[in-house]
Amino acid sequence: MNWRNLFLVLFVSVGSTTFAQSNLLNAKVPTDIGKKSPAQLLKDNDKPLEYGYIDDRDVLMSKKTWEIIDLDERVNFPLYYPIDTANVGADRRSLYDVLVKGIKSGKITEVYGDSYFREKKTLKDINASLSKVDTTDAGREQMNEDPAAFRPKINKKPIYKGDPIPAKAVLNAGVDPNALAVEEPAVKGKGKKKKKKVKKQVIGYVMDTIPAARKISEEYISRTDLASIDVSDYKIVGLWYFDKRQSDLRYRILGLCPVIPDVYTMGKTEEEKDYVELFWIFYPGARELLHEWKAFNDKNSSMPISFDHLLNSRRFNANTYKEENVYNDREIKDYMKENSLMQLLESERVKDKIRNFEQDMWNY
Repeated sequence: MNWRNLFLVLFVSVGSTTFAQSNLLNAKVPTDIGKKSPAQLLKDNDKPLEYGYIDDRDVLMSKKTWEIIDLDERVNFPLYYPIDTANVGADRRSLYDVLVKGIKSGKITEVYGDSYFREKKTLKDINASLSKVDTTDAGREQMNEDPAAFRPKINKKPIYKGDPIPAKAVLNAGVDPNALAVEEPAVKGKGKKKKKKVKKQVIGYVMDTIPAARKISEEYISRTDLASIDVSDYKIVGLWYFDKRQSDLRYRILGLCPVIPDVYTMGKTEEEKDYVELFWIFYPGARELLHEWKAFNDKNSSMPISFDHLLNSRRFNANTYKEENVYNDREIKDYMKENSLMQLLESERVKDKIRNFEQDMWNY
């Protein structure tokens, strides 16, 4: 027995080194760390485990639930850290950094504004939620010295009938640009042409913007960017279902959402901060990227865990805050008001109700 246990330990140790930093023990210079040998690249089939096909007729029972992952809990630290990337290698990033960089690089495209995945969010919408540009008090004092110099001016230039119409022209109501024609000068007398004085008709305007003469100094402009250190929670939505073909209860993650303070409430006290759902990612569309990045394994650094494996295997602690119900999917806090203990007990009741369904299948 002892020799067999020793063999298993050696086998696991040798096999697990492939998951650590590649070529770490064979590197002659720091740039060699992370490079895989041709044999490793040939045998590398590192892809997320595909979900099996589930026929709707095989689902005997299902229940959609919404859960919140509190990043203050120690068991959830692998989803939160590292928050300072200057002190770690390039292969270690927090889940928030992986999601944001994946969206900006285009590797994650299924990004929505709610957990029902109804309306997509663009990169412009997300960037507006990630940063804030404001003017300090010193900058406002500088602008108050000469307010007119800091404002752009708009020059309104009229367009007369017969003049060429620029592309950015604003025509008066009822003016057809295709029907405009140049008026011929009137002829008076023999052999002589005399221009008739005609009052020119204004048919529109061109708005020219003249830049401001002065700008606020850069040192008086305050920029606030949200980072992974500001993430307080993660929300997930998933489906618990009983597969009658496999005869077991299973769980499938559908969406993932970072919860973060509103950038315009940063700098205020904890009570004044307004926490918002930054975006909802349709999880099956982000599995490829989440499998590439690894979470830190505190017990064995040679065996890091991919974020996809960590989330699918539910290696985190979460509390249910909503389940699908007839009352417009109301949250627990809507009917268990101002009582945190009762809300927690109700969350456990929802979990037990789902788990008991599987247990009751084997009772006669």
